Amino acid sequence: MTADEAKDLMLEENEIPREKAWCAVTNPEKVENGVIVYMVYTVKTKNADGTEASTVRRYSDFDWLRDQLKEEYRHILIPPLPEKGLINRFSAEFVEYRRKELERFMKRVLNHPILKDSKSIPLFLHSTDAELQGYRSKGVPQEEKPKAANKKGFFATFTASISSVTNTLTGVELTETDPWFDKHKTYLNNLEQQLQLLGDRSESAGRRRAEMSSAVMDLSHSASLLSGAETDQDGVLAEDWGRLSDVLNRMATLSQELVASEAGTFEDVVKDYYRLVGAAKDIMDNRASVLQKLQNYQADVVAKKEKIAKGDQSRKLQADLTEVEDKEAKTSADFKELSEKVQAELEKFKRRKNKDLVRALRELAMINMTQQLQVVNLWKELLNDLDDTKKTDI
Repeated sequence: MTADEAKDLMLEENEIPREKAWCAVTNPEKVENGVIVYMVYTVKTKNADGTEASTVRRYSDFDWLRDQLKEEYRHILIPPLPEKGLINRFSAEFVEYRRKELERFMKRVLNHPILKDSKSIPLFLHSTDAELQGYRSKGVPQEEKPKAANKKGFFATFTASISSVTNTLTGVELTETDPWFDKHKTYLNNLEQQLQLLGDRSESAGRRRAEMSSAVMDLSHSASLLSGAETDQDGVLAEDWGRLSDVLNRMATLSQELVASEAGTFEDVVKDYYRLVGAAKDIMDNRASVLQKLQNYQADVVAKKEKIAKGDQSRKLQADLTEVEDKEAKTSADFKELSEKVQAELEKFKRRKNKDLVRALRELAMINMTQQLQVVNLWKELLNDLDDTKKTDI
């Protein structure tokens, strides 16, 4: 192993949190409250210290928790949630897919070295439904906000968008100052589009394979009927048709298993990374908002200095300039810190992505190769049976 490979391995091991908290999202149930219909899920957890919790939550509750984490940790890639289904959202297939993805979300959050300490998590896990709905509508109680976050500077307090920045200038155009981020913004946009396209086409291919499997099953049934028609006239030929029917039936089953395996491995990873790219773009946007704030302050400083240079020596203008310069200096330091943390988070994301997608491609190749070899063996088995029949006839 080279020195670089050892370094990458050490980095990767440090990036992967050791799973200390157990979590399961189970028992999806439909709730009908008048015209409002939704699914609820039982969330069970067990921490390393043995503390257990069990609660019932709906999708929007998970969404609330993720929003809280996004506001609290502006520099961390927050694990994504499954899509908000609009069609067939109560189908057994979609409900199971969402259950599995909600469980993945909770495991990632509870075992993340930083996110696991969010005070929003106990609210989510231990509050009654009425209490949680109160937090969702009124916000997290002040006394419940994490003290540790207050020590992180602007990461814990910067929640306002650039529209809330108060200065004498409006409409200052954002100018990216770092080529690295400019390049990665383009990269993430392109990656997101291509992953979405790949996921859609993989699903389409799966549907077509399922249709083909159904057609092969119909063909198997026809061969079976033909076997029955030959039974009284030619027993040997009837057996051959029966063998063909069996081969086709087993081929159809293998095809169905392949579709399910691809959906559960390759397609799920592609969908997951499509959502993770969205989360990566979120922290890029957080950085861009701070950069916009900084450039607004910089423009404001320039404007005030120009007024002073033109003869406006009022105390108020001097005081305003000092105040804006102080804000500019603080925001500049915040921006530098955030940029470093976001860049490190994106580099970690890319390393993890490369490993996960290569692993998914290997699994895709393996399950397809295995299925193809099994199909070949089925046809070989049929050929051998037909050869034996021919020898018997001779």
